[in-house]
Amino acid sequence: MTDTMERAGRAKAQVFACRGEFASTAGQLATTIHALAEPSGHEEASRDAILAALEPLACTTESGLGDWPTGLIARTGSSGGPGFGIIAEYDALPGVGHACGHNLIAGAAYLAFAILSRVADDCGIRVVLFGTPAEEDGMAKIDLAESGVFDEVGALLMCHPAPVGCDDPQLAAFARWSAALENTCLSAHPGAGHTGGGDPFAAEALLRTNLQFATSRLPADCTVTAERRATTGTASVRPSRLDLDIIARGRSVSDLVDAESILRTALYAAAGVVGVEASFDRAHPMAPPLHSNPTLLQAWSRNRGLLSMRSCPMSLPVATDLAVISQRIPTVHPFFDIGSRPHLNHDAGFSVAAATPQAMDAMVRAGTAMALTVIDVASQQQSSQQEPQ
Repeated sequence: MTDTMERAGRAKAQVFACRGEFASTAGQLATTIHALAEPSGHEEASRDAILAALEPLACTTESGLGDWPTGLIARTGSSGGPGFGIIAEYDALPGVGHACGHNLIAGAAYLAFAILSRVADDCGIRVVLFGTPAEEDGMAKIDLAESGVFDEVGALLMCHPAPVGCDDPQLAAFARWSAALENTCLSAHPGAGHTGGGDPFAAEALLRTNLQFATSRLPADCTVTAERRATTGTASVRPSRLDLDIIARGRSVSDLVDAESILRTALYAAAGVVGVEASFDRAHPMAPPLHSNPTLLQAWSRNRGLLSMRSCPMSLPVATDLAVISQRIPTVHPFFDIGSRPHLNHDAGFSVAAATPQAMDAMVRAGTAMALTVIDVASQQQSSQQEPQ
């Protein structure tokens, strides 16, 4: 045990000795990704920027992750040691850019991985950087988890920027459905009368009215939103099809199951009254609330405090696709304060804040805290010869 502790002490000293060397690259990377602002599934240039930053490191890299070409993976350290995964995200929101700060997630993940590439062999650990695309619109981590991409590691870490810091944010359960309302007869000119079949827009209006009443039966903190995803038709031709993206957030998966039943009933009722065809399918499996692993959380909290980062309790009606993985792989997903207040995640003002010097400094602290956390937990595992429980 003494040798393990001494080795961890040397590694942590090296973290502080070399983080300045990598902090500049991390800042440049975060700034580049912020300027690119590529939406979900189209993060080619952001992926390439991360791969370019990784080139000088003692690691192997691959472009693409599972079935997602805009993902990436990098590995460093001892092949037989315990595996730790660092998660990077880098997709932006259409219209508001990096209003969720994924450029900072990528920068912090790069920094943690780069630092650990210097000490992984000495610590006897493996470190894997997972570049995961399409979090905002696609929930790619759910697909990646189902294909076993993350199974090579025994723990996962990711830091997320926010208006305030929180070690263990209480996030919502999440579900998304794809719905469609369609006139299966030929579309008609608005002034020519019906050729058969109803108007999908009229069915949508009735659906929204139905939902106002139907969702009142759900818990107050269970929210449902429906957004138009696509239409088929033009201004002069009555649209024949309307596609909807329906999202629900709640305290538990059981809330989402109740919401699903209500949504399906409301959708088909509206379609029947207006006279259109309807379809309703889950876009992906329901995501439960995030589960933070106690061992990882304790180590993160200690190192976050060492770096003068603050934390306060927080419960938010937001969700992450990392939650699905956290149910079976020990995970920690803390928030770090970038000084964006009063702007919240997904506000345009948050995107501006995500490129400031204050945000970059917070990102460096978060990446450093992740590296220190990996070293601490690896030392505990090697001393006790067990994975986090």
